[in-house]
Amino acid sequence: MKVNADYEVELFHRQLAPVAINQSIEFFLFFLNSSPLYTQKKYSPDYLAYVASVTGNIAQIINTGSYENFWGPLKDFEKEKWWNSKVTSTELILQKGWCLDTHILNNAEDLKNINWDRELLLKDPYGMSGQKFQLLDKNMSLPERKVAVLKALQSGPQIVEPWFNRKFDFSQYIFPDNKVIAYQNQVDGKFQYKGTVFNNFHTAKLEDLSFYNLVNEEQWTIFQKQTSEIIQHYQRHPNEYGFSIDSFVYEEQGELKIRVMSEINYRRTMGRVAYELSQKFAADKFWSALLLNKVSAVGPLWKRLIQVKNVIVLSPGDSRFEIIFVSAANKTEGLKTLEQINALLPDGQFSVQL
Repeated sequence: MKVNADYEVELFHRQLAPVAINQSIEFFLFFLNSSPLYTQKKYSPDYLAYVASVTGNIAQIINTGSYENFWGPLKDFEKEKWWNSKVTSTELILQKGWCLDTHILNNAEDLKNINWDRELLLKDPYGMSGQKFQLLDKNMSLPERKVAVLKALQSGPQIVEPWFNRKFDFSQYIFPDNKVIAYQNQVDGKFQYKGTVFNNFHTAKLEDLSFYNLVNEEQWTIFQKQTSEIIQHYQRHPNEYGFSIDSFVYEEQGELKIRVMSEINYRRTMGRVAYELSQKFAADKFWSALLLNKVSAVGPLWKRLIQVKNVIVLSPGDSRFEIIFVSAANKTEGLKTLEQINALLPDGQFSVQL
């Protein structure tokens, strides 16, 4: 199987991204599936021996022949574009009237619809998740913001929406059998993914999210109604693979509110990987986290953390990131394990915001 993390690039642009994109997560397959991994990368015998000690299986690697895609299907391009395009999700937001200051921009004439009194986020509707965003803040003059939008329009339609004071990011994943799980995501200031946390992956409900009780019940009632409408909308095409609805909690005038949908990802996601790892390697635990950080200067983490209980280092140490999976009986124990991990690292600390 090929772990095609460059799925959106191939889907929307019919080209392949640099191999480092796929190689940054392709090793997930070693831990989740016994199928051979299709890759040109050479993995060290020591790392593969470590993988075998964790999984009980000898990793198989191939670099020629046919393969199936593990991350995104790439079987029906038009249908998958419809699912994954931020235009599709934004059209639904506009149709439902969920945010009056969100707009799809197709040409310069559409700039007249924008509320320039707000700080805005400019989004490429066909970029990879969390990629090709630009903040149009009040430090920019109005002409500067308009120039930025016009420049972006040269590459195709754009989406503009309010810049929200985001507090918590979370997702719901809907499997083909309609099973739904909820999980909290860790992102940095540029919305780059840093991890997924389950307080109780066995139930994985909205109520399990660490911040659930900080938001009033009226907001959650509205959110659940909107979520049902989103799922119904997307059911016009069969959910053959699984998809996530990405959402976030934001603060406005001292009140916490919920943006029901920032984007849809019709493919495997890091949150789904975290859930699958939890089921496979932490069946007797409740709390779990998949966390990502920069590569450490101390060498491969799988060597450095091999003695730390309830920790699996997934990454080989020579990819773009170090990725670890942590499990524990509860949040308190999980955070203690993270402290233990960070005490062994002079750089690149792993952190969780709950």
